[in-house]
Amino acid sequence: MIINRRVFTLKHGKDQEAVEILKSGGSHMEDIPAIRICTSSLGQAGRVVLELEFEDLAHYERWWAAWSDAPRTAEVLERWRACVEPGWDNEIWQVH
Repeated sequence: MIINRRVFTLKHGKDQEAVEILKSGGSHMEDIPAIRICTSSLGQAGRVVLELEFEDLAHYERWWAAWSDAPRTAEVLERWRACVEPGWDNEIWQVH
C-alpha cells in the first residue's frame, strides 16, 4: 500500500472551507480511496494535509487520471484555488 500525502498552505480564513472541499471533492468519483485530512494544531499554522491510501502506484495513477477527467472536477478545483496559496507538496509514501 502507498500513501499519497499532499500538503497545502491556506489563504487566511479559508481553513474550514478547505476542509469541506477536501471532504467532498471526490464525491463525484467511484472507488474513492481511504482519506485522512489533517490541520495543524501546533507548529506552522494555515496548512492542511490530505492523505489518500492506494493499493499501489498504478491505482494512484488511474484514480488521479479519472479524477482529472471527471466533469465536476473543474468546479471543485475552482473552489479549491480560492482557498490555497500557489504551490504545494505531493509525496508518495510506502507503507511497511
